[in-house]
Amino acid sequence: KQKESLLVGLKEDNGTEQTLIGLSSLGFSDNMAAKIFEKYHEKTLDILHQDPYRLAYEIEGIGFVRADQIAHELGFGATDPVRLKGALFESILQLSLQEGNTYTNGKELLQRTLELLEHSRSEKIEPELIADQLLQLGEAGQVISEDGRIYLKRYYYAEYESAKELQRLMERPKLKAVTETELKKALAQIEAEEGITYGKSQKEAILQAVVSPVFLLTGGPGTGKTTIINGIVQLFAEIHELDLSEQRQVPILLAAPTGRAAKKMSESTGLYASTIHRLLGLNGREEQSSEEAKELEGAL
Repeated sequence: KQKESLLVGLKEDNGTEQTLIGLSSLGFSDNMAAKIFEKYHEKTLDILHQDPYRLAYEIEGIGFVRADQIAHELGFGATDPVRLKGALFESILQLSLQEGNTYTNGKELLQRTLELLEHSRSEKIEPELIADQLLQLGEAGQVISEDGRIYLKRYYYAEYESAKELQRLMERPKLKAVTETELKKALAQIEAEEGITYGKSQKEAILQAVVSPVFLLTGGPGTGKTTIINGIVQLFAEIHELDLSEQRQVPILLAAPTGRAAKKMSESTGLYASTIHRLLGLNGREEQSSEEAKELEGAL
């Protein structure tokens, strides 16, 4: 058993070493080679020889041009379908990020893809070849076209599921029927107790947020969003007769994209706030301190 265990270990180590040597021969630094190997493991070299353009959209720090250099070294021609597909994926992604959308349109996509391909290698590409490849990607379900919008598959379904969840939230019954007069009276009482006077737009935001299944508040830095969040929490607690000092009993969860924003929310409201990733458990339980884990479990 010891012999077998040693042999397995030696073979794995040798496979890793050969892969890293192969990556080094393609010009990757030790750090980047380790990063690529961590992603693909023993399949690394096979994946690179099949589709080196995966590096551009699966490995941070590697763009299309670098992946194209690797592909050229591995013998992929300028009009190879794998290259055209890689450029289309890269262009959809960049156009979506640039516009802040989950999709782009056909005209911009073809133009950007053509520019990317011809900039990376000084070889002219016929637009029809790109259009044909786009159609094939659509037939294979790798990109999705709808009403003139072209999506990467994962973005399309992310948008669809988001819309589906928003609809579900919108259709939820109200927690408690409260009249507008009661809400305004409760808010006035909070103002008196906290020694604060909310502006007209702030009052409207707080009142709407408390009675809406879903509410979106926008505004730049210094526009009073944190003050409004605190008002929402205070008013919700007031109309539902909640004691905010008993955090484990409060059915309010606060979350923000960053730890700094979560900390600011917590300081403002006096309630526990976490990052969105931590709230959803996406960072793993090990990243939470035992105290934070207890607080989150209590809140949930």
